[in-house]
Amino acid sequence: QSANDEKKKLQLSNVDFFVGNFGEENLNKKFNYSFDFIFTKRLLINLKGNLKNIGIDNIYSMLQEKGTYVMIECFMEPLEKTNQLRKYLKLPVIEVKFFNEYLTEDFINYVEEKMRLTKRIDFGSFYYFISRIYNAALTEGTPEYFAPINLLTVDLIENNKAPHLEGYAPEKIYVFSKK
Repeated sequence: QSANDEKKKLQLSNVDFFVGNFGEENLNKKFNYSFDFIFTKRLLINLKGNLKNIGIDNIYSMLQEKGTYVMIECFMEPLEKTNQLRKYLKLPVIEVKFFNEYLTEDFINYVEEKMRLTKRIDFGSFYYFISRIYNAALTEGTPEYFAPINLLTVDLIENNKAPHLEGYAPEKIYVFSKK
């Protein structure tokens, strides 16, 4: 409700906010809307098991022809890669929170049955590697988020000076278009 209150204050006429359960089948019938652009962040990791597939089915059914879906989600494979190095350095592994269920790269195959993958962006691996592996090792497993090395890493990234590194950050962006 607060989002809709803000909408009124800002006098936005082309924005709508809804509350729904993406794990509910045929969600599009409840809202009777279609969108040319759908953006989700960490939505699917909060759905368990087959509910993830239902969530994708709902997104697909609400997406207009040639529409775009931007998915920001966390994946197990980069976390496992990071944890292999952490184990080698005798650091505790990073656990997935009990309320999340990270995706696997195989899940992308299900999405690609419905939509065409147009872009994959691994935007956080350099920072993740420095902060979760390197800095964690330097501080014996108790790094501070605002440690100088982390701030330096952010500065390098923001000024396009960071080396390209992939495969360490669980959170990735996938961009799909409806077939």
